[in-house]
Amino acid sequence: MKKNLFFFVSVIVFVGLFYNQSPGINISFFGLMTWLFLLGITPAIKRTQMFWALSVTSLVSVGAFAWYGDFICFAALFLSLLLTGFKAFYPRLNVLVLPFNTAFNYITFIFRVLTPQKWLGVRLSSDGLAKKAISYVLIPAAFAAIFIGVYTAASDKFASLLVINLEFDFLQLAVLTVLGFFLMFNFFYSSVPKAVIACNGYLKDDFSDGFVQRRNKRFHLLDVISQRRSGEISLILLNAVLIFFIIIYGIEQFGTPGSSGTLSNDVHERVYVLILSIVMAIGVIMIYFQGLLNFDTQSGLLKKLSFIWIGLNVLLIGTVFFQNMEYIVAYGLTFKRIGVFIFLLLSLFGLFITWVKLKNRKTNIFLINRMVWAAFYVLVVSSLINWGWIVTLYNTSHFANPDWNYLNSLHYNRQLLNTIYKEKGMPDTEMKRDIDAERSDQFLSKRLYFEFLDVQ
Repeated sequence: MKKNLFFFVSVIVFVGLFYNQSPGINISFFGLMTWLFLLGITPAIKRTQMFWALSVTSLVSVGAFAWYGDFICFAALFLSLLLTGFKAFYPRLNVLVLPFNTAFNYITFIFRVLTPQKWLGVRLSSDGLAKKAISYVLIPAAFAAIFIGVYTAASDKFASLLVINLEFDFLQLAVLTVLGFFLMFNFFYSSVPKAVIACNGYLKDDFSDGFVQRRNKRFHLLDVISQRRSGEISLILLNAVLIFFIIIYGIEQFGTPGSSGTLSNDVHERVYVLILSIVMAIGVIMIYFQGLLNFDTQSGLLKKLSFIWIGLNVLLIGTVFFQNMEYIVAYGLTFKRIGVFIFLLLSLFGLFITWVKLKNRKTNIFLINRMVWAAFYVLVVSSLINWGWIVTLYNTSHFANPDWNYLNSLHYNRQLLNTIYKEKGMPDTEMKRDIDAERSDQFLSKRLYFEFLDVQ
């Protein structure tokens, strides 16, 4: 079978790409190969629009990691390939079951791998060639290779007695083989338990037909009227508290000049409050509008209070945005301050989706689904952006004496720093030493960004 061939080839390629190599362009090569293999075994009927959209994110992430090679790019690449494979094999499953299904596959790996007749798709008769090959060759050879690697690393005398090219690191080979086998087995031969399939049936964007009639027949601790009154009282109190907080916060921010030493703490406190407020805003609405209240003809006041609650949280986001801008103007741009802006954008999107849920009577799953996909696509886009260059350009353009230690700690601003150092007559020996060290890596361990620098 084609899948079996691709699986074993991928394990061999994994070992070849990572043996005596550090993470670099080899991860991109492996990611590209994995996508090509996945494309080859995915039937045309399963190549949906979602499959192609995730394929685009996979290929984009492959290029981003080859260029930058940082953790954000790796996370984007890993999740893109994982999601692409998930949607290729199980296009009808909701993305929310992916973490549970992945955990199930990783935990049950040892049990599933010991039943090769299932995942290889061959029937192992008592005297069959496949059974003999697995029983007499594959399994003993794997065990022997692992223990030879362990014993070789533990005893130089043992290693010297082996009639093998001792330049090979057998322990590393064994570890890479096991790791590659584990990762690719769970990728190509993932299994979906019945419990996951059962849960997937409940993960829908819209309420099912007859939902109101079925829910009305069940026992509820609070009837619809009680739920509605509880929601109205809760949101009146929450809106009042938030209005009071925004007024006090506005006085603190715009009416009372704070000391420069407390500005950092102020921003962090506002962000923490924002996180809590957004969680409360979305959580409260999800609690009250999880079922029958979506169809209650008397819930007009409750929905209006919910929309006011959403609007006030949008206003709070605006105040924290200006506070973060004030912080940047005073102290410069950093990755954490950029992260605040990204969180604010995601918060606005979350509140917008909450508004759509209320307006169109959608389920809570509709909201959660959109937030998960939004976070994923933000991660992929973020992996393409050279944040280090942006931070360096802003700080050197707006400050006569920026934090050079911080700028030097960033990796992807070397071309810009080289130009600035020349203009200011500053020494750049250490930076060039770092660039030379990156360029001296073996090809598979390189990050392409450093290969295309024009630093003199």
